[in-house]
Amino acid sequence: MKYILIIFLSLLASISIAQPKVKIYYEQTSDGYKLYADNTEYCPVSIKIKFELTNYRAVGGDNRVLVLPARSSRKNVSSLQVVDKSKASNFRYTYTTNYGDHNLKKYTEDFNYFLPYKKGTSHKVWQGYNGNFSHQGENSLDFIMTEGTDIHAVRDGVVVKVVQENNISCVSRDCAKFNNYILIYHSDGTFAEYAHIKHMGALVKEGEKVAAGQSIGYSGNVGYSSGPHLHLAIFMQKLDERVTLTTRFLTGDGSHAEALQEQTEYIRSY
Repeated sequence: MKYILIIFLSLLASISIAQPKVKIYYEQTSDGYKLYADNTEYCPVSIKIKFELTNYRAVGGDNRVLVLPARSSRKNVSSLQVVDKSKASNFRYTYTTNYGDHNLKKYTEDFNYFLPYKKGTSHKVWQGYNGNFSHQGENSLDFIMTEGTDIHAVRDGVVVKVVQENNISCVSRDCAKFNNYILIYHSDGTFAEYAHIKHMGALVKEGEKVAAGQSIGYSGNVGYSSGPHLHLAIFMQKLDERVTLTTRFLTGDGSHAEALQEQTEYIRSY
């Protein structure tokens, strides 16, 4: 007798309500099953599978974090082998997923980012790293922007996720589930999240490659927000946590890079 129960869990990032597009499936073999995974996302996805086995043994993949390459298919993530064919056997498994490479240790720490708005304009950083309002323990930046302000990519990358259908805002963390955002994956394995964009305010689509300085959408006041602004976070995504990073931005004419300070206005002239 054999039965199979599959449970899927998607771990959520602090802002992004994201469920990576990963499919797990299995095929019977002469001595058990092989499990495979397809990742249709435009970035790596981390996955952890936990088995409950009766008269099976798992060969690889049990309770370990595996990384599925971007746009990969039929990745063998585990095999199950019958221990004693004369006895009843069954198995069940649960799995969790999240964007990014859980095993990533190094990234380009000295990278100089573009300011997230168009040339010839300036904006104030209302809340900085570890800010008192909503950034406690978080390296994120809030730029004051009137609704409909052009948002520009801070770095080259590929668009992983676009959420723009929401049109609700409030100052409760419960409203984070209504955040509109654009999520972009960078070549060093980090991500940039541009949050609170206006309703239907994205100018890019998932899978699109973007260049630093390119217009990608319009700012808004949607989700967990106390007023019109852009929330920007650069981070490494682990399976069960987001590691936000301190960054430096090109300011003025672009010849100088610096860490941005709270309640300070910065002009982009490049």
